[in-house]
Amino acid sequence: MGSHPTQAVGVSLFLASFAALSAGLAGGGILLILLFLVLLGASIGVLLKCKAMEKAAAE
Repeated sequence: MGSHPTQAVGVSLFLASFAALSAGLAGGGILLILLFLVLLGASIGVLLKCKAMEKAAAE
């Protein structure tokens, strides 16, 4: 997997999602857990987009 600016966004969203999960589990409430789910979904979407871009560049 090569270095790509979009990958940095995906990894940042992934890390932020788990920060929101830990805050939600520590007593922050259901909104932070929902934020975790939204951020995790966004990071998965961005990282899948990166994989498609790399596959297209290799061909």
